[in-house]
Amino acid sequence: MRVIIIDDQREVVLGMLTGIRWDMLGVTETFCAYSAGEARKIICEHPIDLMLCDIEMPAENGLSLYAWVRDNYPKIKCIFLTSHMEFDYALKALKLESFDYILQPAKYTVVEETIAKALDCISEEDMKEKLQDYGAHWKESEKEVLELLLRDIVLRPEQEVNEEKFLRLMNNLGYGVHAQTIFFPVFIHAYSWNVRLTEWDTDLIKNTVENVITELFERIKIKNLFTMVNRDEFIILLYHPQNRSFSQENVRQVCEEFESFANTWMKTQQGIYIGNECDLQGLTKAVSRLYERDRDNIGKQSGIFHENGTASAREPLHCIETDHWKELLCNGYGSIFLREVKSYLDDAANNGLNDSRGLANFHQEFLLVVFSAAQNKKIDITSIVEDCPRMGDYIRECRSLDDMMEFAQLVKDAFEQSEHSESEEGSLIERAKLYIQKNVENDLSRNMIAGYLYLNPDYLSRLFRKKTGQSLKDYIIEMKIERAKYLMENTPLSIGVIAAKVGFANFSYFSQVFKRITKESPMEYRRHFDSR
Repeated sequence: MRVIIIDDQREVVLGMLTGIRWDMLGVTETFCAYSAGEARKIICEHPIDLMLCDIEMPAENGLSLYAWVRDNYPKIKCIFLTSHMEFDYALKALKLESFDYILQPAKYTVVEETIAKALDCISEEDMKEKLQDYGAHWKESEKEVLELLLRDIVLRPEQEVNEEKFLRLMNNLGYGVHAQTIFFPVFIHAYSWNVRLTEWDTDLIKNTVENVITELFERIKIKNLFTMVNRDEFIILLYHPQNRSFSQENVRQVCEEFESFANTWMKTQQGIYIGNECDLQGLTKAVSRLYERDRDNIGKQSGIFHENGTASAREPLHCIETDHWKELLCNGYGSIFLREVKSYLDDAANNGLNDSRGLANFHQEFLLVVFSAAQNKKIDITSIVEDCPRMGDYIRECRSLDDMMEFAQLVKDAFEQSEHSESEEGSLIERAKLYIQKNVENDLSRNMIAGYLYLNPDYLSRLFRKKTGQSLKDYIIEMKIERAKYLMENTPLSIGVIAAKVGFANFSYFSQVFKRITKESPMEYRRHFDSR
């Protein structure tokens, strides 16, 4: 606690400082002021909890000072000390809501008791304020806690639903959910975005989907519990607050409205999966069945699907011609290989052999073809994965036909690029270096250089490092710094202009890179030539 003593009589202030047992009261700092103006300055510069203030002072009295304190620092308590027993003073002090009013002379023990009461009051008010802040923070956090709990309930089949905890939270938030509530689960999976993702950050996507879903269902008196699993997946648990029944057809109509909205305004295609009604304990299994329907939609067909709709076929895909595809890869017929893979998957999908189990079986057989052919051609798949993480992702799992086709394309590129001889590889790197040197003042990128050489960008990066021992990115930066050095040595251009000319929009970053490579700052390097 911090206290300020305000009195125009210095002996009174000194007496207070020495006569009051401040340590025993828990006061950590005491300040002294001999006028209202001096007190204002201290109060503005230091956090004060309590003021002991005389009323009668020259220039400005204590009542006026405390009126200013009340307006600007309302948490500060005040105990008035005065030798004038006037009712008008006491009335004004009361109106200002001062903590107490002590007539002088008063024993220090009496003053101590009053100070102790004031400090207790301050502590109590601080605690109440903290509790209110905690309560407000908890209220803000309850929605996040609810979403975490919902994810636990619907996404962890091995975990039993904590019904008591769930219902207590529902009650606190005023959702009107109880043990007998019947839910209709809905799962939405956005398969594709036709706008740049930077235009729709995660919070904007979540808030937009939740607000639209809530508004659409409230029109037909249906409530929902909403959670965003990730930026592409959403779970909605529909329920009626009075536990009245509602049909899947009503749900479907609203989902059709949402689908139209998402297609038009969010530029996305999505699968919307509607489950059957269930109670709280059945939620996990109900949502799991919707996830299974989505996994079986390996063609990522958009639309609205009911849990009790026609199930996907469960027969496995017919065996692929492993020897034939391996032969195509080993003999340089990558385009024919890719065409046959696409034809096979299109045919399988059109004949209903398009579920997740069938895709997993195909994926395993496809891997046998790839690894067998790579062993035959002495291709190091590990090094390819290091430069192309997507290849590693697809080796582990392909969840859709699109994933499978992109995997096949990466395989084709990797095998075609392995056909380059040592001399051809060296020639490609020299051409890449020459292109970089000629265009060093442009905004160079890996994709731009790879496009010029008709190479896959991942392959170009891997080949450049293999031949030079240096990454393509580092080489580009090195060439830009070499060009900057040349311009510093031979032109009067300012360093800022030179930095921009070689493609560094941020001067500070340019200086850091320049010093890291040359061991000198741009200014230091320039001085060598300015002195000539």
